[in-house]
Amino acid sequence: MDKKYIGVTIGPIIKTLNNSKKTGQLWGGSYIFSYLMKNIISMVKDKGLAKNIILPYAEKDEVFNEKLGVGRLPDRFIFEAEDNAFEDMGKVVEGVLNNLAEEISEEISKDKEKVKTFLDEYIQIYYLEKELEDSSNPILELSPHLDILELNEKVVAKEEENYLMEFLKNKTVKKSFLVKDAFKKNEVKTLNFKKDKETGELKAYNKSEMNIKSIPEIAVSGTELDEEDIAKVAYKAQKEDKDFYKVLKREYPKIKLNKYHKYIAIVQADGDNIGKVIKNIDKLYGDEDLNQMSQYEFFSKKLFDYAKDAVKIIKSYGGFPIYAGGDDLLFFAPIVGKKSNIFEMLDSISDEFNSKFQVEIQSDTLKKKPSLSFGLSISYYKYPLYEALNSALGLLFGEAKSFKSKDKGKDAIAFKVLKHSGQYYGATVGKSSDSYDKFKKLLKKNINDNNFLSSLQYRIQEDKVLISEALNREGGNLTAYFDNNFDEDAHEEAGEFLEGVKELIEVTYEEVITNEDNNKSKQDGDEKKKIDTTFIDIVHSYLRFIKFLNVEEGENA
Repeated sequence: MDKKYIGVTIGPIIKTLNNSKKTGQLWGGSYIFSYLMKNIISMVKDKGLAKNIILPYAEKDEVFNEKLGVGRLPDRFIFEAEDNAFEDMGKVVEGVLNNLAEEISEEISKDKEKVKTFLDEYIQIYYLEKELEDSSNPILELSPHLDILELNEKVVAKEEENYLMEFLKNKTVKKSFLVKDAFKKNEVKTLNFKKDKETGELKAYNKSEMNIKSIPEIAVSGTELDEEDIAKVAYKAQKEDKDFYKVLKREYPKIKLNKYHKYIAIVQADGDNIGKVIKNIDKLYGDEDLNQMSQYEFFSKKLFDYAKDAVKIIKSYGGFPIYAGGDDLLFFAPIVGKKSNIFEMLDSISDEFNSKFQVEIQSDTLKKKPSLSFGLSISYYKYPLYEALNSALGLLFGEAKSFKSKDKGKDAIAFKVLKHSGQYYGATVGKSSDSYDKFKKLLKKNINDNNFLSSLQYRIQEDKVLISEALNREGGNLTAYFDNNFDEDAHEEAGEFLEGVKELIEVTYEEVITNEDNNKSKQDGDEKKKIDTTFIDIVHSYLRFIKFLNVEEGENA
């Protein structure tokens, strides 16, 4: 028997995020679409239009009442529809936008009708209905059509005022209905302080506004200062109209700052081969105890639980989550947290993903297993936010999701460090590769000699042909090269580190030349040089990042 399904897509998310100049705008610009989707789903359920919700997971107690401070609902909604449900979808859209216009107009003290007109022309809510056979996969069947609908971007006929961006300004959004919807009452914090009458010191006092952290606050969250100390610095910097870091050094002159404390990580993550899971959903979950859930609901619940636990990891590290829905993540993070660095934190998120999808990973049904890839953009705290955001997006979908190795594709981290000078470096690495493992071990070594690290980078870059020739020889390794070039007293003190670098170079070279896509190039002279350059570039980026983590403020990284 055929069934009717309705698919809904909303936007424009990327366009809205790209207009953001501060973290509050970015958070609000993301959360408002999750809020919008939540209200669409809620109204569909309240009107009795859905027989079963396919995507996303939408059990009310968890999705509608649990507050994690981050948007968790994706931009797509697919459900098995009741008869005549499609005719009522127009009323759902109209009702949701009308309510949103009323809420925004109250927050910014603007005429509701003008706000509603703007939202009608700006917000994209598209939906379609498709009748499918009982055996059909509604996610696979409807997704291509929703992809096409998303391309129909609206144009505001006469934009006298962008009411949405006015609402998303930090001063407005941090005390708005979005914050009340997103956070528990005891999580609503403040940037406001007043002088203690006895001591004269600034003391925090309670006020129902959300402290949406600025980029410098997030960047230094891994220092010895606690959250209130950092918030106090931000408050004073704002009141005095001074640079955050100048006030920080004035208030805490003994604080040790590294170069990376003036840099921020923007991370975008996306699941790999999730479409393969959806395509084989019957085979994967046929023997599972689904606790009275449908196979689609079971799958959606896995994604929901993963995102929820990923948010906990991000917050514990000192990061600030912007979005965590389905298999997608977007967040800010310090380069080094209280107990770990950014790469270790990404590994923790990957481990959480793998634990949720053990059945799929271990199944013989899937040749390409689900995994998680990351785009990691690290930029100076004054770097334009929208550019750093687009960098992370490009790294994820242009590099990490295209990564191939001899064993598997994707499951990668593409990182780029955009320096204050305008220079940049980075690499794309497989998370299961030996080179990535050795890189992380070297990150834990404390090498405080900046000159040594600089000379090491320079020497390896200069000797790339010599190094490649040594490794090209049958059974060749770099022992003789390192013995001949790094035998000074200063180098002997870093012997363990140098041995790690030697091994890093050897395994990185081996990984590059055994890559399936480059095997045929191994015998060609011109192509061989290209391979060598790629291999040296990867190693060089590894070493530059290691130096970046060891350089104190004021030194050149």
